[in-house]
Amino acid sequence: MRGAPWRKAVLLCVVALVPVGLLALSSIVLASDEVRSEVNKQVRATAAVSSVVVGDQTTDLVELVQSYATRPSLAAGVAAGSTGGAQVETDLASLAHAVPGISASFVTDLRGISRDTYPLEPTVIGMNFAYRDWYTGLVASGRPFVSNAIVTKEAGHPLAVTVSDYIRGASGRPVGVLGVNYSLVSIRSFAASIGRAQGIDLQVTDRVGTLLTAGGASGLVSLANDPRVRAARAGRSGLLDYAPVLPTGGHGPKELSAYAPVAGTGWTVIASVPHSVAFAGLVRLRDAVLAITAVLVAILLAGVWFIARTDGRRCWSRLTRVSSRSTEPVRSRRGTLGPRRSSVGTRPRCSAAT
Repeated sequence: MRGAPWRKAVLLCVVALVPVGLLALSSIVLASDEVRSEVNKQVRATAAVSSVVVGDQTTDLVELVQSYATRPSLAAGVAAGSTGGAQVETDLASLAHAVPGISASFVTDLRGISRDTYPLEPTVIGMNFAYRDWYTGLVASGRPFVSNAIVTKEAGHPLAVTVSDYIRGASGRPVGVLGVNYSLVSIRSFAASIGRAQGIDLQVTDRVGTLLTAGGASGLVSLANDPRVRAARAGRSGLLDYAPVLPTGGHGPKELSAYAPVAGTGWTVIASVPHSVAFAGLVRLRDAVLAITAVLVAILLAGVWFIARTDGRRCWSRLTRVSSRSTEPVRSRRGTLGPRRSSVGTRPRCSAAT
C-alpha cells in the first residue's frame, strides 16, 4: 500500500543523481586535462629556456678564455719562459677574478705540463695533465674546449669543469695552453636560482652524464643511465613521468620532467617538479567538485525523501477515508442492513500516480 510512493521516489532519485554524477565526473576529467596541459607547457618551457641560458653562460666563459688566450702580453710571457713569469701571473690573476665561479686559472706547455697557476699550487707545477679531457679535447679539435666534470688538483680538490684554449703568438702558432676551472658550486647555484624562479628543480649534466648541479663530499654523481639524460644527450627534447633512482637503489617520488640538450656543449638540462606539487591545484579542484556534488546529492535525497513522505501520508489518508466509507451500514433492497462493500476489492490501494 505504501510501496508505490517510495518506488516513485527511488525512480526520481536515479533520474536526478545520474546527471549530477556525470556532471561531476566530466568536470574532474576536463579540469585534469587542462591542468596537466598547463603544467606540461610550463615544465617544457623551463627546460628549453634553461638550456639556452646555460648554453649562453658557457659560451661567455669560452669567449672570456679565448680573449685572454689571444692577449699579446700573455703569449709574450709564456714564450719568454721563466723571465716572463710575472706577466703570466698578472694575466692569470686577472682572468681568475674576471667572473665569479672561476676557482683557478693555469698555463701548461704544449705537452700538457703545468707551468703556472693562480692561485699558486706548487704541488702541481711540473705535473703532466695530458690525460685530462680538457687537454685531449683541445688537441683533437684545435678549438676552445669545455671539459667534463673533474676532481681538480687544487687545494681541497673542488669539483669543476675546465675550459681550455691555445695561447697563440703573433704568428697564430700555439705557444702554450690556457685553462680555467669553473666550480660546480657556481653551476649549482646558478641552476638553483633559475629553478626557484619557476618552482622547479633544475639539473645540468655534462656530455658523459655527470651531474654538474650536485657533488661535494660524495664526489661526482653520474646520471648516465637516466633515460632523460640519454635522450637529451642524443639531441632530443621531451617530457617524461619518472621516479628517480635513489642512492639506496629504490625509487623516489614520481616527477614530471622535461629534458633538453644544451647546444654546442653536449650537456643536458632536466627540469623536474614532483607530481604532488605539480598537480596540487588539481587535487584541490577535485576535492571542491566532490564536496559540491556531495551537497547537491544530500539536497536531492532530502527533497526526494520529503516528497515521498508527503505523498505517502496523502495516500494513506485517502485510503483511510475510503476504507471508512466502505464499512458504513446500508439498507439492502430487501430491507435488511449490511456493510457497504468496496467496488474494487476487499481493500482499496493507492496507485503509483497518487
